Amino acid sequence: MSEGLVVVKAIHSREEGFRLSIFGQSVGEVQLIDTVGAYAGVRGTSVSLRNRTGLVPGPHRLLVEARGPWTVNVGQEFPANENAGSAPLLNLEEQMGDDVRRWVRFPEGEYLIRSRHSGIGRFAVAPINADGGDEVLVVDQTGVFEGERFLTVGPGSSKADLSPGFYALVVQADGDWEVNVQP
Repeated sequence: MSEGLVVVKAIHSREEGFRLSIFGQSVGEVQLIDTVGAYAGVRGTSVSLRNRTGLVPGPHRLLVEARGPWTVNVGQEFPANENAGSAPLLNLEEQMGDDVRRWVRFPEGEYLIRSRHSGIGRFAVAPINADGGDEVLVVDQTGVFEGERFLTVGPGSSKADLSPGFYALVVQADGDWEVNVQP
């Protein structure tokens, strides 16, 4: 794998447990999925030499633990060019389950991120830079949640959460959710 974003689409159709992990050849492990019951969703994780935990560039292997049939597709995507991606205004409504939305361009500035979740499990929202670098948990809650957070995008200042660039928005949810990003 190269530096950037790894996207994993997985389907498991039985009610037994389903676990999926990615291991680096020398270091790094990311457990992407650990659930009981049927699963269908998309997860994402960063690959970067700057990662202290997680994946670094190089060969990797998958470990899938499941009873019953399953399907896993792993790929990497990159913005096509400097004009790819949507403006920072993003409105994702009536979504359900895990998903990865690509590519949102975040120029310097402040952004209000409003989110809502109606599930009972973990709800996490994390923008991941296209180069695999910057990543921040905007939301990390369990159960029903509604809230907002300001996100600062700047040129490496101590106040900035992210650097300007293209990001994938990685959402982990077990229920209905919404995410709205506004400058």
